[in-house]
Amino acid sequence: VKLGVYGICVECEEPISERRLEALPWALHCIRCQTALDRQEQMHARDTRWDEAA
Repeated sequence: VKLGVYGICVECEEPISERRLEALPWALHCIRCQTALDRQEQMHARDTRWDEAA
């Protein structure tokens, strides 16, 4: 808030929706960027499990 960046996505620098901020006041990413990050984490988790099975 002090830096004037509250409500701005740290990834794409677009505004985070008011609805998202009401639900998650600490959100750092807009829903689009958060969804992309979640998908990347899921893919990484699958890759890790595959490596462990080998």
